[in-house]
Amino acid sequence: MKKLMGYLLMDEFQLISFIKKFFKSDLIGDDTAFINSNINLISKDILIEDVHFKINNNLFEIGEKSLISNISDILASGGIGKYFFLGLGIPDYFKETDIKNFLKGLKKISKKYNINLAGGDISTSSKFFISITITGETILNTPITRNNAKEGDNIYIVGNLGDSEIGLKIILGQIKIDKENLKNYFIKKHYVQNLYPEFLKELLLRCKINS
Repeated sequence: MKKLMGYLLMDEFQLISFIKKFFKSDLIGDDTAFINSNINLISKDILIEDVHFKINNNLFEIGEKSLISNISDILASGGIGKYFFLGLGIPDYFKETDIKNFLKGLKKISKKYNINLAGGDISTSSKFFISITITGETILNTPITRNNAKEGDNIYIVGNLGDSEIGLKIILGQIKIDKENLKNYFIKKHYVQNLYPEFLKELLLRCKINS
């Protein structure tokens, strides 16, 4: 791809250069990233416009959500996220302000949880397409898996269950909430969840986590 279509004035290499400077990443520039780290966790998520999200002046929040979902996968495995790789399919109707708003949301979460951008790829697409691969390190020697839960285990929950689903149903018009502040609360929760890596570390040090 020599030049992105539509309203985005930057060509592919100009956009890559902008992203590299925007995230202040020294790992971008070659076909691979050279990382000196004890990486032992890798996770990947794909988000597609009109399948996983709707675009409605909310690209900053979509940027936040796209990385949060990956970081939470690493946390669920008993690890801390370290680096992420960003793949984007950009539709021809995108303006530069659109992609910049998305990147601002992404950067906010990467700084908050200290996850560094290490590379990626860009292409044109009929829909906005986000593919993120994240790497991490286990806090203890081995990862936490799904299949070791057993009867009698304690279950720990942080936050309210179902807030994100209610927000999605509001966005899709499946439910209606008249109180504007309550409606905005659930929509925000659909895009942005608070993660608790310090709580996880404390829990792993104090308790034996089965699953």
